[in-house]
Amino acid sequence: MSARIPVLFSTTAAALALTAGMAGSALAAPPPGDPASVKAPEVAPPASSVSSTSSSTSSASSSSSAKDGTDLAACMDATCEVQVRDGQKIPLDRKYGLKPVEVDVRGNRAIFTLEDARNPKTKTVMDVAGGDSSATYNGITFRPRMTKDGNVIVDVSHA
Repeated sequence: MSARIPVLFSTTAAALALTAGMAGSALAAPPPGDPASVKAPEVAPPASSVSSTSSSTSSASSSSSAKDGTDLAACMDATCEVQVRDGQKIPLDRKYGLKPVEVDVRGNRAIFTLEDARNPKTKTVMDVAGGDSSATYNGITFRPRMTKDGNVIVDVSHA
């Protein structure tokens, strides 16, 4: 029993020395850099250049007609802009590897159901009110938006 006490003391002493060494290292560490010496990010571009980009984007998304109208067959080459309604299917040429894409419109959301020969159906839900949603599948990109009169227009493109 008396042999245990020196072992206990030496273990405690070693632990204290180790802790003191760590604390001493922390005290010797240099202070963090001066916050004033950190450079701020570059200033944003002038408002005039931002508004021109913004206005062209908003005018495109507020357009109430699609370039290809309601002719879904215009999408066979995976390059079209069409107005769609709930339950319609967007046909694509077989070379793109997709079966006709089902479109469901639910309020401010468009649900695209995509299917290829190797994979089960994939559903993608996008917000159409904001006009900035997109989804890409097999290299085909779908960008739906809602017009001021509530119609849904889909821009289809491929890489």
